Amino acid sequence: MSDLDISRSAPGDGSMGIREIMQFLPHRFPFLLVDGVESCIPGESIRGYKNVTRHDAGSCSNRSVSAMPTLLVIEALAQVAVLLAMKTLSLNPNHENLFFFAGIDDGTFHDHAQPGDKLYLEARVLRLMRGRGIGKFATRAYVAEKGVAGATMLAAMRQSPLETGS
Repeated sequence: MSDLDISRSAPGDGSMGIREIMQFLPHRFPFLLVDGVESCIPGESIRGYKNVTRHDAGSCSNRSVSAMPTLLVIEALAQVAVLLAMKTLSLNPNHENLFFFAGIDDGTFHDHAQPGDKLYLEARVLRLMRGRGIGKFATRAYVAEKGVAGATMLAAMRQSPLETGS
């Protein structure tokens, strides 16, 4: 594996490249908002990142603002929380089980992520009810230790309608 190959992760270090992330999440460009995972400790925490581009900032309805919209930051945090839940529950990346964003509490928005920024995304398990498939996560996003957003998020797991035939 080349040092420049970001598509794969090193075995056992908790990191994930984009190809592995795409196995776990059903999202694809432009809605896949996690470019990589630097560390993941199942049952505890995850740290991923999104390289912010002009495309992300161009999604903003206010064209005078060149920043990644906060709604996309929240979606990126939800995606990294789902990766943590799937790793914690040892779910296979087969899209049989899908997680849905179920709620947000205590959302805070501080600053913006600009094109060229590396937006770090962190999630920590607060509670994960395995039998019910419901998780609660503390999340935060930041650029160079400067807070961008944070929230307590809820996620709910459901079997994929494609797998059940419904």
